[in-house]
This record gives sequence, structure tokens and C-alpha cells, in this order.
Amino acid sequence: MITAAPYNSWQYSRTETTLESRARSLLASSIRTIGDGANKHIYPTACDSIEGVADSTTTLIAARTFSKLGRSDLAWDFLRTLFSAQGSNGFLPRFVYLNRTDEDENVVEGEGSGWDEFIGPYPGPKLFSGAPKGYVPLSSINNDKPHSHSATLEAKVNIWSSNTIMASPYHATTILEIFYLSSQTNVDVGNLEFFYNNLKKWHDFLHKQILPICAGSPTATASTHKVNPAPCLPVRHPWETDIDGTSLLWDYALENVTTIIANKGWTPKFEIPAAVKASFDYPGDDAYNAHLYLLQCLSDHAGNNNHITKHSSQLFHSACPFQMVDVGFTAALSKADKDLSQIGQILLDKRRIAQPSWSDMDVSGDRSHLSERMLHHLWDDKGTT
Repeated sequence: MITAAPYNSWQYSRTETTLESRARSLLASSIRTIGDGANKHIYPTACDSIEGVADSTTTLIAARTFSKLGRSDLAWDFLRTLFSAQGSNGFLPRFVYLNRTDEDENVVEGEGSGWDEFIGPYPGPKLFSGAPKGYVPLSSINNDKPHSHSATLEAKVNIWSSNTIMASPYHATTILEIFYLSSQTNVDVGNLEFFYNNLKKWHDFLHKQILPICAGSPTATASTHKVNPAPCLPVRHPWETDIDGTSLLWDYALENVTTIIANKGWTPKFEIPAAVKASFDYPGDDAYNAHLYLLQCLSDHAGNNNHITKHSSQLFHSACPFQMVDVGFTAALSKADKDLSQIGQILLDKRRIAQPSWSDMDVSGDRSHLSERMLHHLWDDKGTT
């Protein structure tokens, strides 16, 4: 664990309440670091007993909070940890796993996550061992073991991710807000430029490989609109949402999956540990088994880069019968598409990037309009819902 900067170096404009002071202290104590020098990865942990797991949504919220406290340097570090697991196809995972191993590939005690199915209440990296190539962190050597992000055996930091289980798309919005809250020095502008290039790959993934054929998509043809007037269905697994696991919504959303599991007599190949079942949002055995079944489906049926066509989408959803329009995910994507364009405009004004081509501008505009339409289509004027 690293020590956060002293309180007197954190910016705040008024006297704190006791609750605020304790919250700040708790946040500071959550910071962890693995590796050193250029191979250092900094992230917030959910609790003291969990090491080497960075939850995307939690990390983004913590990054925004630290930037509001005047620590944009930590915020940028958190983001670099998340983007260290970006796939070659632009994919960003929900969970990032980090550990440090010795020359015999053994995890150094207290230096991150083990190669297990579960880490406390979290799904562990071993659940995601069969990654399609495009989902593995860019410099990964192979798909079977975590990627080493260091040149020396003494400081080997391994990176793995919840490949095929993507993060909610809050990244562009968080990065733009962190920049606005920073001192906007050359370092901050440099960070904004670095993440802009990676954000473009992430949004390419979302629009080309998750939403390519739904009604209203820029890549959909006129015939596609006639055949496929259904709304865009971006969520492929419950872990890609931020909906509470105990929500009654899942009884309906997972009904097809639980029926298939019952008919097949399917069970996971391992025991679900007590730490998972004791979690506040554990949905019960039937629903959690549905999560694990869908996870196996994603791994079995995703292509090498998971490029979805009309034909492959039909095959995928017939094998893995789960499709979902999540209001939270859709709203986040709509906002993020607009914020990505705003980041590009800031960098253009600061002469950090060249003027985009007309075709690039058209693509950006089409994507923003698509995600905005996705959100508006969820509103029922008659039912006011």
C-alpha cells in the first residue's frame, strides 16, 4: 500500500465535517501500488483483504473524487492502470487483475491477486482464461497466462482482465471531468492526449463490434433497418451493468438462461466460495449460476476479435439467450460519445492534434446521434417511463 499525500497538500476550500474527514481518510487508505518505476500500477481497493483487483466503475469514481481533492496526479495514475488492460481491438474490461511474480512465476505474497476463480467476492482471473486474442492486453505474449508488463524478473507485474466482460463506458466523461478539475498544466494536457487516442479505440470497439447492426447504426444498411427494427442491445452479460445483483429485474432478464440451465442440468465446475455468497449483492445460486453459464457462452462463442455480424449475432444470442437494454449503460454511452468529441476539440484548440477529416467528423457525429437516439427510444411518452 502506498501512502497518500498529507492532508495539508489536498485542496479544499472550507472546514471539513468529521464525516468528510473520515471519508477522505478511508479513501486515502484504499490506495494500492504494484510494481515500481515505469512498471508501477496504482489503483483503489474495495477492502483491505482484496489485493490486485481494480473494478472499472469503482476506479473511475475514485479517480474523479481524487481530482476534486486536488490530486489529479493520482487520478491519471488510476486511469493508466485501467487502460493497461486495453485489448488490441479497443476493448476495456470491467475488472483488471494485477500481481507481481518472482522468477519462478509464483505470486509474491501481498503483491496482488492469485490465479484463482474468485478473489474474495469478486470473479477472479482464472474465470477468464480463454480470452479471444483481441481482448488480451495489447503487448500480451499469449492467451493462457497473465501478461508480464515488466522487463525484469525481479519486478514482473502481470496484467490480466475480465476479457469479454466489458466495462460500463464512463471513461471519456471521467477523463474530461478530471482534466477540467486539474490545473491544466502541460502534463495534464499530455495525459488528456494520451487517453484521447485510447478512448477512440474504445469507442470504435463499442460502435463497430457491439452496436454495428442495430436499428439506427451508421453501419446498418437500409435492408437491415427493415429486417432488424429492434433497439440496440449493448449489454451481453449482467456483470457489464451496474444494476444491483439482487434486483428483481434479474428474475425476468435471466429467465431464459435459468430455464436452459435447468433443462441441461448444467452446473459450474467449481464450488462458489462462501465469500461470494456472503456478498451484499449475491443474487442467489440460480441467478449466479446463470451469470457463470453466460460467461462460458461468451468465451465459447466470441470470435477472435468478436466482430459481430447479423449472422454471428443471431448464432450468439441463440446459444446465449441474454440481451439487455440497460438505461445506465445507454445513458453513459450517450454522454461519453459527446465528451469524446469535446476532448478532441480541446486538443485541437491546443494544437495537440491535427484537424480531423470530414469523414472522421461524420463518424463521430453519427455515433453521438445513435447513442442519443438509443437513450431517447427508452422513454415512453404515453407511459412516462
